[in-house]
Amino acid sequence: MKEFTFYGDLYEHRAKAVEALSRAGLELFSDYSSVDIEHNLYGLEVGGFNNEELALKALEVLRATFPEWGFATFLEYETGEPFWARLSRDREEIPSFEF
Repeated sequence: MKEFTFYGDLYEHRAKAVEALSRAGLELFSDYSSVDIEHNLYGLEVGGFNNEELALKALEVLRATFPEWGFATFLEYETGEPFWARLSRDREEIPSFEF
């Protein structure tokens, strides 16, 4: 399992992402509910979209804002919960378990 690493610069990236999303017409608390920092992946997760179109637009904005980050994730919940999009520098590791 990968050890936790704290990346303080992700807080600056979070502010940059909120500004970029706003310039693209996506407003925090109106169109989405949060921008969370993902230290384990060196990335950001934007969540709380009510529809797929807005979440995909946010993912495009993130990719344009952070072109060096190559791992994008888009999730659609089947339970009626909000959509979210994540962009990260590092690939998500799928946990493995030894028995």
